[in-house]
Amino acid sequence: MAESKRQALTTKNTAKKKNPVPDFDLASLAAKVEDEFSGKDPEKKEASKPKRKVVQATSFDDLNPIDPQIPFNRQFLTTGLGISPENEKGGGLMGKFGTNVKGLIGTLRSQEMERDEIVRLRKMVGNLKKTKIEASAKPKESELTGESLPQELKSKRDLLKEKRKKIKQKSKEKAEIKDKNLIGLRIEIEKLKKKFPADENLVVLDAVLTCRDGCLPHRSIDERVVSLSAALREAGNVVINKYLTTYSIDILFDIYFLYLEALSKLCMDRYRKVSTADTRPNPALVSSIKRDIRVLKILMDQQKLKKTISNIAQKLNGFGYPFVSMTPMFVAKSFSESAGNDNEKIGPGTYKLNKFLIKIYLSIFAQIPMFQPIASKFCDALPSDDYQSKVMIANVNMDNGYTQLKISKATNDPAIKKQTLSLYNYGSQFVKSTIKNNANSAAEGRIMLRTAEMAEEYGFLTDKVEPEILRFGYECASLALSFYKEEAEAIIRRLYEIADIRKINLESTD
Repeated sequence: MAESKRQALTTKNTAKKKNPVPDFDLASLAAKVEDEFSGKDPEKKEASKPKRKVVQATSFDDLNPIDPQIPFNRQFLTTGLGISPENEKGGGLMGKFGTNVKGLIGTLRSQEMERDEIVRLRKMVGNLKKTKIEASAKPKESELTGESLPQELKSKRDLLKEKRKKIKQKSKEKAEIKDKNLIGLRIEIEKLKKKFPADENLVVLDAVLTCRDGCLPHRSIDERVVSLSAALREAGNVVINKYLTTYSIDILFDIYFLYLEALSKLCMDRYRKVSTADTRPNPALVSSIKRDIRVLKILMDQQKLKKTISNIAQKLNGFGYPFVSMTPMFVAKSFSESAGNDNEKIGPGTYKLNKFLIKIYLSIFAQIPMFQPIASKFCDALPSDDYQSKVMIANVNMDNGYTQLKISKATNDPAIKKQTLSLYNYGSQFVKSTIKNNANSAAEGRIMLRTAEMAEEYGFLTDKVEPEILRFGYECASLALSFYKEEAEAIIRRLYEIADIRKINLESTD
């Protein structure tokens, strides 16, 4: 018996060593830290407590899972593609051997297109800035328009309708010509893919054409979602894994938000059909669709981030950033102790511009679930002993957790209180151990602001809150005032409201 226990323990420890430290996950972190601040006795049995039926938890359990088409988590690109973590990392002896052989062959035939040719193709394909998700064209019922009447008997209204019809016909003919041009471009890109199999730029251009084809007026909303999903996965996997150029990321963000827009219209159509059906609608189904729409709204509200990415792409267009990928190696070198002077060239640009770009990318990618793997990749490349890097990584983790929390709120997840507490705990531990209650930059102030916000939210969510949580939240908000005045003042005001109700002195050190 003792031997079997020892073997089980050895197996468990071996498994821990094999598995790397998981990415920051708010839900799993919440389960670990709840008891630390809630005042519960871990040894006390739950059965001894009076049980109370929680309606929120029951309704949450009754709902259908969130639609897997919605990119609400970091696994979106690999979900539904049949890629297991082992296959994704090339697990197993044969997997590693195959990856090495493929890498060797890739090195031998890694010929890429000339930059002038890439520029020419990009101009021909164009971008997606003016592409819109419009309502699908529906056949109208026949009307008495007076078209059969003689010209002199037609009313001004009939003449105006005829004129509009002619204009629409001309625009349709132009669209058909444009479609033929797109077909010609696609054929050319497919030929170039065979000639330059290692050139990821061609995959991105192909995704642009797929996206534009899916947005044509005659497409149904279902067809648009399928096309845009294919384009997003095609471009997303290449960009996230290999081709992190300012051009490819700009294109990927355009595809991503077009896809969200199409998906929102599809969900609204589903909701209308279900809620207006002749038979009595299924309450769980209606609530599930409404929940999905709320999750999509959270993702759609991040449109301002797309503009930031677009502005960055334009500002850095004169360097190598639209063509040279920002690899983890360039990230590591840019922030290493042996880094050269600011204007010295490295990778796609200079040390100074690389740092500028990486900071912005980390801030944006951490907030969008689908792009969080890129943020994690950059964080892994940053030097662990560099103070600035530590602050950047902490901001990434808090932004990541904050987005997860917002989605949990939209879905009425019963674990909201635990997640809020765990995010506060992460921030407070970092402030105490690293920043040491002295914010000297906006990045440090942002961590303090978020920590204070979590303290304030947790105070509203629970009847019993540790006074130390509110006091530390107040301290963090006060230190963040010089960087985020309005937001910090609002948090301080709400903290005083909670403290007044709980009879807690925020400024006390006891």
